[in-house]
Amino acid sequence: MIHGKILPTLCLVLAGLLALSGCALQKGPPSVSTQPSSLSADAKATFQYLKYLDLKKAGAPDKALQALQNATRLSPSPELYLEQARFHWRRGQQNKALKAAKSGLQKFPGQGELVRYLARLFMEQDKLDNATSLLSVYLQKHGGDPATVAELAQVYLQQDHYGKARKLLKSVPQDQRSPQIHFLLGKIHLEKEKPSQAISHLRTAVELDPDYLQAWARLGYAYEESKNYSEAKQAYSVLLNKRRASNELLLKLIDLNLKLNNPDQAMDYIRRDSSGPEFLFRACSLLIRSNFFERAGQVLDMLPESSRKTSRNLYYRAIISLRRDGEPREALEYLNRITPSSELHQKAQLLKARIMFRHQQVEKALQSARQGRKDYPGVDAFWVLESRILLEQDKPRMAKKILLKGLEGDSSRTGLLFQLAVVEHELGNIETAISKMRRILNQEPENASALNFIGYTLVEQERNLEEAGRLIRQALKLDPENPYYLDSLAWYLFKTDSRQKAWKTIQKAISQIGDDPTIWEHYADIANSLEKEEKARKGYKRALELDPENPEALRKKLKGLSGK
Repeated sequence: MIHGKILPTLCLVLAGLLALSGCALQKGPPSVSTQPSSLSADAKATFQYLKYLDLKKAGAPDKALQALQNATRLSPSPELYLEQARFHWRRGQQNKALKAAKSGLQKFPGQGELVRYLARLFMEQDKLDNATSLLSVYLQKHGGDPATVAELAQVYLQQDHYGKARKLLKSVPQDQRSPQIHFLLGKIHLEKEKPSQAISHLRTAVELDPDYLQAWARLGYAYEESKNYSEAKQAYSVLLNKRRASNELLLKLIDLNLKLNNPDQAMDYIRRDSSGPEFLFRACSLLIRSNFFERAGQVLDMLPESSRKTSRNLYYRAIISLRRDGEPREALEYLNRITPSSELHQKAQLLKARIMFRHQQVEKALQSARQGRKDYPGVDAFWVLESRILLEQDKPRMAKKILLKGLEGDSSRTGLLFQLAVVEHELGNIETAISKMRRILNQEPENASALNFIGYTLVEQERNLEEAGRLIRQALKLDPENPYYLDSLAWYLFKTDSRQKAWKTIQKAISQIGDDPTIWEHYADIANSLEKEEKARKGYKRALELDPENPEALRKKLKGLSGK
């Protein structure tokens, strides 16, 4: 933008040029090359600015800059200094950009747009203290205009001073808050994990400026964080309609539709861009994660021929064969075709071992886990799987030996420590098991599995029940829908005589995982304590069907019901 006083002159100059050009008008616009000598200083400045635009478009940056500097000298304005600074910045000349902006401020002290642009230049060079000082002084002298307040708030945010930024933004009266002010307030609430408060500000931002794409993106994310997937989908759809579709945005909409159980709509988004293998693979991964295996297979069928033999295609087809078709043999065939040079070989090796273990090929699973441990000694999963297989073979001491060997080089490997605690528990070394879990929590205070393990173990021993309840609830706070943690809470409530609450909680656990004999036994015990005999009978029978560790004890409980 050039200075306001140049605009009328520019119109006159253009009219004069057109008049002088005569029939040249029919041949296209004249090239601005020769400056008429009779023009005023303002007109000459306008002519030089037009020459700058012409030369910049023609790819002659040095000559263009000279023309822009001539225009600035003839008729200085904040806009022309800004244009110089932007010109230098686009060419990667940061110091020259700073010099131009500073020159403009010397000529026009207190000019807001120049102050804000210079602050942005400081921020780009990570000179945050300079930007803070510049903007703070301006606000003290000229009052809190929303644009400068927003600029200083962004500097504070870059310094992680969220409290300062929020206080500054809130100082702007409600009726003067710009879309950017509301956007930044929303951003702060999101950083503080308060999505509902963020939504209020971000909605206001897009209402004030429907084309504020950053605000639409943040609004969609805020709705996601609130698990309001329908509104998140609507926000991202607006964003999609307002700009060219990107793979990331399409994948976001695919994911949301899957969470809303709309696989057909997800497939519609996939078909918008079915040519790129990377996009199709990522879409397939989302479908697999959401258990839409049939449609995941359809997406793989869209792949170009060149991608059909890739490791990624083979790996996903193995998962689909296993989960959709129940064909472990076919899954293993796909996985065996993934070569050691592939980046997916490690995952394929681990999945092969797990498939064989799950389908009673215990010796083959053990060999595969051992080979994986040798090939990838730094991957905890192979060590853990080998120890689990040894436990299944009733060889806990061998399982312990393997884990201790893995911990020799690095005693902080929490995956191995956790499994070692499980093995110690199997060996009857309860205090040792709890001690190792506490060691994990020292390294990872929010390790939900360790929290639940200690809590449940204490409940089973009926000691330190107050601590047990606290640890289990902490685990559930980190993973609210985990059925095993819900079972632990139900068992804790049962042991502390809160039986109605225990019944409500165990039902929620059973609704999420119905193939665990221990959870069914707990279900039956709690039902029995509440004199729900038919429910208890159902629980004990179901537990017996699931190959429990204590069948005789369960039969005795079931028989006890029949005697009532």
